[in-house]
Amino acid sequence: MFFICDNHDPDDLEFRLFPEHCVRGTDEARVIPELSGYEGDVIPKRRYSAFFGTDLEERLAELKPEKIII
Repeated sequence: MFFICDNHDPDDLEFRLFPEHCVRGTDEARVIPELSGYEGDVIPKRRYSAFFGTDLEERLAELKPEKIII
């Protein structure tokens, strides 16, 4: 299981388009409490796409899942 979490620098350029959110080191950048009891790897992302600048594509290719639930 993967948890995809927004994780932005305080001066992230994305904040020109969207309000400040999920700044690295804050509670907003962590897995939500309702899901935190489940085991899984956190993949921090800094852009709108969970694939941009992350290893998500490689990890999915390695696992070859038949189904993905978002």
